[in-house]
Amino acid sequence: MADAHFRADEHAHEHEHHEARASSEALEAFAFRALVQHLRDRPNVQNIDLMNLSGFCRNCLAKWYLRGSEELGLRLPGGYDDALLHVYGMTYSEFKAKHQAKATPEQLALFQGSTAHHAVHGPTRPAVPPPLSDVCCVDADAVAC
Repeated sequence: MADAHFRADEHAHEHEHHEARASSEALEAFAFRALVQHLRDRPNVQNIDLMNLSGFCRNCLAKWYLRGSEELGLRLPGGYDDALLHVYGMTYSEFKAKHQAKATPEQLALFQGSTAHHAVHGPTRPAVPPPLSDVCCVDADAVAC
């Protein structure tokens, strides 16, 4: 009888753990969607400013989204372009044409000075297309991966 009681307690604990994990993943997904929407609502915030302040930008989010799709076996048919579309809410070229300003010398200097804090996305398969690398916002030729 005690053995059956122990198994019931163990099953209940496993069920609670599974529910807590599912809840955590749902909350993380909610936070990601809110962050993406927040950035979509503020296209005037430049990626270089995000990089300079936080070490990541919209492109980082797209690379992490792509990497997640690969690690979970949920490949995106359009690869990195689909990931960019998901984050930007439009094609990357459309976003650049509508919202991206030319970086100032001050922004570029800050960018160069903050590279140690830039997000590293890990190798993605397939690799992100040139000229981007797995280190955010750095040309592939400039990074030895």
